[in-house]
Amino acid sequence: MRSSGPAAISGALYDVTHAVRALLAVGSVVGFAGTMFGKAYSLTDRGLRTYFGREWGKQGLASAANFGLWAFGSVTAYNAVIASIGRANEKVEPAYSTPPESPLVSGSATSLSHFSELGQQGRRYVTDVVTPAMIDDALGEPGIHPIRTYVGFNSIPLYGTGRAELALEELERSGAFDRAYLLLVSPTGTGWVDQTVVEAAEFIARGDIATCAVQYGRFPSFLAVQKVGLGRIQFRLLLWGVRQRLLERPPERRPKVLVFGESLGAWTASDVVMAQGIAGFDHYGIDRALWLGLPALAKWSRNGMAEGSNDLVPDGTVGVFDRHEELAELDDEARDQLRAVILSHKNDPIASLRPELMIREPAWMRGSSGRHVPDDMDWLPVNTFWQVMIDAANAMVTVPGQFGSFGHDYRGDTTRFVRDAFHLPATTEEQTARVEEALKALDVERKQRLKMTTSDVEAQSSARFAESGFSGGIPLDTGRTKGARWFG
Repeated sequence: MRSSGPAAISGALYDVTHAVRALLAVGSVVGFAGTMFGKAYSLTDRGLRTYFGREWGKQGLASAANFGLWAFGSVTAYNAVIASIGRANEKVEPAYSTPPESPLVSGSATSLSHFSELGQQGRRYVTDVVTPAMIDDALGEPGIHPIRTYVGFNSIPLYGTGRAELALEELERSGAFDRAYLLLVSPTGTGWVDQTVVEAAEFIARGDIATCAVQYGRFPSFLAVQKVGLGRIQFRLLLWGVRQRLLERPPERRPKVLVFGESLGAWTASDVVMAQGIAGFDHYGIDRALWLGLPALAKWSRNGMAEGSNDLVPDGTVGVFDRHEELAELDDEARDQLRAVILSHKNDPIASLRPELMIREPAWMRGSSGRHVPDDMDWLPVNTFWQVMIDAANAMVTVPGQFGSFGHDYRGDTTRFVRDAFHLPATTEEQTARVEEALKALDVERKQRLKMTTSDVEAQSSARFAESGFSGGIPLDTGRTKGARWFG
């Protein structure tokens, strides 16, 4: 959203000039493309009218044929572009081409979820796992190896129920139900899971935690909105399957079940859990939930549950916060009562973007707009919607290692919200600061690994082999995983 100047958005990752440039650029491209398509459509229409003849009936037939051809061509082109984007899920990055050795993560030799089927985001997720040594270094306390399970979109069988069942089998195989905490994550449209959130939970839980995510899409979230239904189905099946397995155990041997989702993941997860209001937590056996950047289009957000204005949400059970200081101001009793915590920055466009912006002034523009949102921002029909949409694209830009508390960047708030929203073990201020520094370092390292070439990886592996005397894993033979197998 708009800013009144650099002083008002100190530490922000973008400013008003950047937004204006982006708006002008997009407007110019859209305008030019629209003009060209309009001219091309008119040209083909005139050609078909000439070909069919001047009679009234033939002229109508020519117009219908022209429309049909353009519709078919547009749909075909769109599907080709989407398919091309989706194939990025199969790409194997050099730094993430070696299956993990630990049996505590998916993709390992003993895993039921094969490394080649995890997808691009899944391979990153099971590779960058916090180690006991890292926990000891950050907290000065011993830790154990966390468990991470992941089921990719291309995993066989290729349907939602099959993926959920495979995830449950992976949880059982890895011993996830024996951990103190079980964190169930609904990823974004690409299958991305916020590594910073998961790493923070692994650090603070001293490794005594298992996480699980099931991929439901292969595209950026704005193209994967049509996959929200599948995401809901898979997450519901995962929650219910976990519930049934934990009922077979005595209460003292059940882990605390936690739920997390960010952006589109928050949408899919919250729609499932909150379909019955807070009663959904007990229905699925969930202790706590944390949702970051909850989209305004989420069902339970639109019906007033997020603001606690629904009869299904008792007072104090849901909290929406802009920063950690607001959560810290609550007393212990109020924090204990919270079942769902939503971290939603006042200037996060994703949390404000909905079609109603075109025709109705939103409540957040009346009175005090909130942190980093200028009070003099005016609402204009249609125009404000497009402004917020451009801001939504800008808000996705982040800098590795520079954790912000602005727009759609929630990394600057992550550590304390993960600890307090999930009621994880306490940490001192010194430990919290060390965890945050470790998270920033890991974020930078991830970005560097993404840039590595095959030669870089081979050189690094050779150095590690010379130092330790053993190989870190088995590299894949090719640079691209096999596609989904449709036949046996």
